[in-house]
Amino acid sequence: MLRITAQADSRTRVRLIVEGRLIGPWNPALEAAVSESRAAYEHVHLDLSGLQFADEQGLSLLRRFVSENVVLERVSPFIQELLTTRLE
Repeated sequence: MLRITAQADSRTRVRLIVEGRLIGPWNPALEAAVSESRAAYEHVHLDLSGLQFADEQGLSLLRRFVSENVVLERVSPFIQELLTTRLE
């Protein structure tokens, strides 16, 4: 299960709080939430403090968001390790 909660910090910035597991069927939900947020706000931040796990597809999505200037916040050491380690 994945829960995404939006909190607007200002007129130009939104924080999406991501909780649960970012795996296969839930990846499109996060992609859609970020896309909608980017259309409405100049700055999008993802609070990943409640993210317990991400599969390789979810990690690729998070890496892509970073390359598109989405800010990852409150990333647990476990998720940070997954983001920096690529499967061979």
